[in-house]
Amino acid sequence: MYDSAVSVSVSGDATALVSDGSEVSYGEFASRVNQLARHLISVGVGPESRVAVAMRRSVDLVVAVHAVLAAGGAYVPVDPDHPVERTGHVLASSGPVLVLSTSRDGFGGAGSVPVVFVDEVDLSSVSDAPVTDADRLGVLRPENTAYVIYTSGSTGRPKGVAVEHRSVVNQLLWMQERFVLGVDDVVLLKTPFTFDASVWELLLPLQAGARLVVAEPDGHRDPAYLARVIDEQQVTAVQFVPSVLEAVLDQWSSGMWTSLRALFTGGEELSTSTALRARQTCSAQVHNLYGPTEATIQATSFTCLDSPDGRVVPIGTPVRNTRVLVLDARLRPVPVGVTGELYLSGVQLARGYHARPDLTAERFVADPFGSGERMYRTGDLGRWNDSGELEYLGRTDSQVKFRGQRIELGEIETVLGTVAGVARAVVTVYRGARGDSLIGYVVPCTGVEVEPAEVIATVRALLPTYMVPSRVVVLDELPLNASGKLDRRALPEPIYETDSYRAPVTEKEKAVAAVFREVLGVERVGRDDNFFTLGGNSLSATRIVSGLAARGWPMKLRWMFVDPTPAGLAAQVDGAGAASNTGTEVLLPIRTTGSGRPLFCVHPIMGLAWCYAGLTRYVEDRPLYGLQTPALTEPDFEPRSLREIASRYVTEIRGVAPEGPYDLLGWSLGGALAHEIGVQLQEVGAEVATLVMIDSYRNAAAATVEGLDALTAPELLGGIGIDPEAVDTRGKESAAIVDVVARAYSVSPEDAGALVAKLLSNANRDMSLAESNEPGVFHGDVHFVTAGADDPTGQRAVSSWDSYIVGRVNNIVVPETHWHMMSPEVFSVVRDVLDHERRFMEVRPESPVG
Repeated sequence: MYDSAVSVSVSGDATALVSDGSEVSYGEFASRVNQLARHLISVGVGPESRVAVAMRRSVDLVVAVHAVLAAGGAYVPVDPDHPVERTGHVLASSGPVLVLSTSRDGFGGAGSVPVVFVDEVDLSSVSDAPVTDADRLGVLRPENTAYVIYTSGSTGRPKGVAVEHRSVVNQLLWMQERFVLGVDDVVLLKTPFTFDASVWELLLPLQAGARLVVAEPDGHRDPAYLARVIDEQQVTAVQFVPSVLEAVLDQWSSGMWTSLRALFTGGEELSTSTALRARQTCSAQVHNLYGPTEATIQATSFTCLDSPDGRVVPIGTPVRNTRVLVLDARLRPVPVGVTGELYLSGVQLARGYHARPDLTAERFVADPFGSGERMYRTGDLGRWNDSGELEYLGRTDSQVKFRGQRIELGEIETVLGTVAGVARAVVTVYRGARGDSLIGYVVPCTGVEVEPAEVIATVRALLPTYMVPSRVVVLDELPLNASGKLDRRALPEPIYETDSYRAPVTEKEKAVAAVFREVLGVERVGRDDNFFTLGGNSLSATRIVSGLAARGWPMKLRWMFVDPTPAGLAAQVDGAGAASNTGTEVLLPIRTTGSGRPLFCVHPIMGLAWCYAGLTRYVEDRPLYGLQTPALTEPDFEPRSLREIASRYVTEIRGVAPEGPYDLLGWSLGGALAHEIGVQLQEVGAEVATLVMIDSYRNAAAATVEGLDALTAPELLGGIGIDPEAVDTRGKESAAIVDVVARAYSVSPEDAGALVAKLLSNANRDMSLAESNEPGVFHGDVHFVTAGADDPTGQRAVSSWDSYIVGRVNNIVVPETHWHMMSPEVFSVVRDVLDHERRFMEVRPESPVG
């Protein structure tokens, strides 16, 4: 049985966790785990009960996982950024007792399942003594479930793999015997915890007394950050998918990684060239690991030599208490050098697929070579070489490894087939000069025209980002072979092209275009060509950053997701050292391209619209503009009412779009301003097509009554697009906020301090104006988005506008949304409203207001 308690040989004062510059000792960690575990037991968590953990990577996530295990339960990882429908399926099929989350993660997809925010629950009176079977609701046995991790499913639904404690223990004991972690080791927690490769990162270091460095929530996507944190934190052990390892090695420079001794790879084929490059870069040993989720993390391992033979590195030999068989179609062992299908057996086999006995029976079959044992049919092809090592040779079915993640192409094809107008769909991994990419091929229904961008937008709402095709190709019919079956080899290569071409003009535009050409392998790149439309992806985007840095023009990876064109990036680089780089202009151009109408987003109480930048991932093919307080750039700006502020914003809006229809969005105070902007536009005869108000009250007094104090540190940070939990502001609030703003937006501490002071002054003035605000009357429909934590129906916020809206109010409730931040759930709502689709949100019946 896995024991979540830390090693008794480790001093309680020793550092257990490092996260965002702060440290947690082993004593504090053990205390927090035991208190939370006892709380879980008190609400019904015990052996064979499940607890969903819906958090981004943080100290709280590590504590939560260990606490669930200590209570005897099984944890179910849930990514708060996954589409709501997928999350709903995971929760409905796993049947958790409750969901553990944090207020900063803004998780709103739990439905009827209770949600406990671990950063808010009061455990001060709960004992922190170690939890034993005497405290649990039942005896915790080796055959009880430790976790249920959901993987891609060929039927269009993910399936949950249930893994028992004994399987986890075997894996951890093998890793400790093989790689020997100790108190001098530092391990980087970077793998998304919805993948089973994260399990040993979460558990083994803290059993061995090592130090666990928790990477930033999105840090695993940023090779420059990973290279830097490995060096700065003196990491000794880390794991990578080979394709990501290559990108991280691009960021390495001489003298770095002197502490690294163990570099683990897995998830996809490891080429000889990548292995050699890693060995020549640092002194760490490179270990190539293989194992499906159904066999508990790693089933085989191979330590790379300085000069491995062959194109790819072998996956090695089985781990302890695990057997690998290479069998033919009749389940007979094949000779050395002959290709067969890999079967696994032994103590590490999962129990099966949770609540799916049919699928479990199909994949976990009787072992004809054992005594009543089972073996797992992996679907992977392999062979034994002359040295007695396994070589991986691909898949037998439509399941693929794509950038380290196991994907059922059938799941994506099923989702594509649900898109309106699509008759048939096929998905394949296209391996081109630009790297691997997922390509979807669709055949429209008779007489229907299908727009690829709309198909991708629909799929993005249903599948995780890593499963969304980068391009959709429309075909008249799918190619068939002589037997009438799909001929995947005859599918046409995707063509990456743009509708128009404007040559780069400035030196920086030409440099960006040159790096685009180099990375993407295209012959021509115009100043308006979108990097992702040309075939780029989030991984190759990092090469753009490093390519420009090599030319002496440093840039940030996040710029690639704002305006990924040579013109846009050149403008970002141009402003990197100027005061305007803080983005404090009244009209903030979040994205200036797109064929649709622009969306104008009005700032919340703090006066900045930076929090809306995340919309670029959800709202496609539309320009996005933020409206920000003039007080930051115009010292003499002293409005006497919200109406006066709105009038200024109307001028800015009509400077971009002289004629309507207009689409307006506002959060918090921004909702009141957006309402007033809509009123003023209607007064001059303009049409307002869409008005979205998010958690907005008629005046500041109403917000204060509801407990929403707009001048807290979390509101300030959330309002400018920074996670409120990014820094501990207790006792040093002003300095801490200035520091996090300076670091997040690459401005000097002096500029950050001046900005924060102006924001606070502006917020106090606008609060006063809002208290006396008397809105005009908006004639039209309003989409009102409310958080459900304090008011499940959202009616208190809605009713404060009763007399000021003549139309219908579509009250969209996003359960448990954390109001301090614009969450992915809210971004999804905005996208669905703009697309006139609300498939996955809890939509209250429309009711007349006013």
